[in-house]
Amino acid sequence: MSEIKAIEKLREFVDDQFAISGQAYLQGMAIANSIEAEIAERYMKLPSGTCRIVKTPSDSDFSDGWRYRCSECGCNIPVNERDPETGDVINAANYCPNCGAKVVS
Repeated sequence: MSEIKAIEKLREFVDDQFAISGQAYLQGMAIANSIEAEIAERYMKLPSGTCRIVKTPSDSDFSDGWRYRCSECGCNIPVNERDPETGDVINAANYCPNCGAKVVS
């Protein structure tokens, strides 16, 4: 169930409870409003941009020589397949695991 549908069901429940108690109605509306505010806050944090994979030499002894990072936040991006000779990315994650930006290359 989506968060929006859950809020609608909560509001319907609260409306039904109003007939029983005005106090319950006010408490229920406060809960519904706080849930809506939380959803709005999460939505505002969603990334709106894209990023590119930046290939840099790795300084780790346990690496194969390359690091693949997000151009926006610098987080490591999981690479599923790469060219063994050049290290160029063939197949990687679709989104950055840290900032959520869509990987376009």
